This record gives sequence, C-alpha cells and structure tokens, in this order.
Amino acid sequence: GLPMSPLVRSGTDLHYYSIVGVRWAKTGILAAGDLYLQFYQNLRIPDISAVGVHAAMSEIRMQVAVLGLDYYSLGPAFPALLILWDYGPGNTLPLAIFFLFLGISGGIVWIFWLRASGMPTIWILLFCLLPGPLYFTISLGTDLPFLFAMGLFFCAYSGDRWKPANFIVWFSAICLMAMMRPTALSILAFVVVDLCLQRNP
Repeated sequence: GLPMSPLVRSGTDLHYYSIVGVRWAKTGILAAGDLYLQFYQNLRIPDISAVGVHAAMSEIRMQVAVLGLDYYSLGPAFPALLILWDYGPGNTLPLAIFFLFLGISGGIVWIFWLRASGMPTIWILLFCLLPGPLYFTISLGTDLPFLFAMGLFFCAYSGDRWKPANFIVWFSAICLMAMMRPTALSILAFVVVDLCLQRNP
C-alpha cells in the first residue's frame, strides 16, 4: 500500500467514528449519555458456548439495531477527539501530533514500570523496539488511547491500589476505557472478581 503520513487523513474506521461524532453532537451530551447507558443496560450477551461466537455476535448486532443504538454502542471519547481537533482533510496534523504524544507517554509509563519492577536494561531496550506503539501512532483509532488508558490502569492497579493517587488513576482509566469501547466491561469484571477473591481467600 501507499506510505502513511500525518498530513493525510487515515486511520481505522474513521468514517464510522465521524458519523458517531456527528450523532453524539446532535443528540446532546446528557441525552447521548442516557442512550449510552441504555446500550449497557439492555444488552444481553448470548450463551457463546451454546450458539457459537459468530451467532452470538450477530445476535448482539441485532439487539443494538432493534434498540436503535447502533451509533451509540461506541463511547464518545474518540469521536469527541475528532470533533475537538476538527480532524479532516487539510487539518490532520494537530490530532496526529496528539497521538504521537500519547504514544510516547504510554511508552514512558511502561518503561518506568518495567524499570521499577527490576527488568534488566537490555529487555527494556528490546521493549522500546516493539512496533506496536508506532503502528498505533500512525493509524488513528481507539487503539492507542485505549492502550494508554490500559497501561495507566495496569501500572496503578498492580501497585498499592488503595493509595489515593493510584486509586484515582486506575478508576479514571476504567472510566476512560468505558467511554471508548464496551470491552472495558471485561476490565471492570476483572476488578470486581479480583476484589472479591481478596476479601474471601
């Protein structure tokens, strides 16, 4: 394919996210928030072991369509970024720079955590050569913001999680992930199970 450039509008499902952003903007923050909550409250997960993954995903899509929430199944965080930075042809550089900043910040978070965990320097250097963060920087989508929030969650939660600063970080990270993807529910489920296991060893 053609080389990707921060001066060219490119990314993962940008057209869909742009439509979502317009829908959120027209609906209004409070009303859109209610619709987003409706998505979580009314969604029923089929028994995957009984019907299979493909049939389960098809049933979920049908539920979303019937509820009229097909454009509210995604959180407002990334569409809001597109609107905030007015991302589009002729104005791609500001958001591209912001994503570069996110990628660098996320890498620094993991480097500090690995260093504090006693990881040898050679392995930290090899970690810095991983191509994933670079790819997420040049392909705009929810991947990089979600990766950044996940890194913050992991580093804060794996430490003294009830220290006020750490608690604010990992709880805020979960909220941020929930505003990007419904898959953040799996992180919340992990926290609930983990805390229950700690209370009942």
